[in-house]
Amino acid sequence: MVNEKELKVVVLETLIVRREVEGTNKASLQTELLVENGQTIAPKEPVAKTQVLAVNDGIASIKSDKEDLRRLLLISDSSKQVVKLKTKSVVKEGDFVRRDGVISQSGEQTPTSGQIVSVGKDSVTVRIGRPY
Repeated sequence: MVNEKELKVVVLETLIVRREVEGTNKASLQTELLVENGQTIAPKEPVAKTQVLAVNDGIASIKSDKEDLRRLLLISDSSKQVVKLKTKSVVKEGDFVRRDGVISQSGEQTPTSGQIVSVGKDSVTVRIGRPY
């Protein structure tokens, strides 16, 4: 027997899934649906997966530290940038730097993320990396 005073509530969530392009490098974000139309799902069940597609080939550098849980930097040999310095460098060859990170004694900052590949008297060369 159906109780006429029973109230049924249906909660609907709308998720917009689309293909996006970000930034000037045209890095693509690709989203894949993991459920079918009309499928019943449990709480906390994944319904979609988004992937960031690399712009070019390179080497993945994955680092964990206290500041961030995980950092991924895709480093490519094809892009290097020379940064002129007014004072002595505070970074050495092999160091990883973030955009706006301090690279000289006078507080000069790097305009890009990447790995230091050479240190000169008045400049450093950064192999440009794309942070993810």
